[in-house]
Amino acid sequence: MSRMMTPRSNSRPSPVARLTLLLAATLLLAVAAAPLALAKDDKKPAAPLPGVEGNYSIVTPAAEPPEAEEGDGKTIKAGNWELTISGYVWVQVGASSGR
Repeated sequence: MSRMMTPRSNSRPSPVARLTLLLAATLLLAVAAAPLALAKDDKKPAAPLPGVEGNYSIVTPAAEPPEAEEGDGKTIKAGNWELTISGYVWVQVGASSGR
């Protein structure tokens, strides 16, 4: 009668084998990605649009808002706006015994 081989209960690869496999996978990925990284960008610069001259842009920086004027403490004036700020601040702190 032949002896049956049973798998070991701990069939994980050794740390050296895992490191070797990880390095091989990393090398394979780097070799596969190298042509994409080294490829020339053959895109031609976009032709200017008809009727657009120079470095025309439809985007302009926003103007700085005017400085707010001091008010009576509750109402401030910012530009043509009068702002009234009111309300409450409520803080609750809780703790438990940790049991």
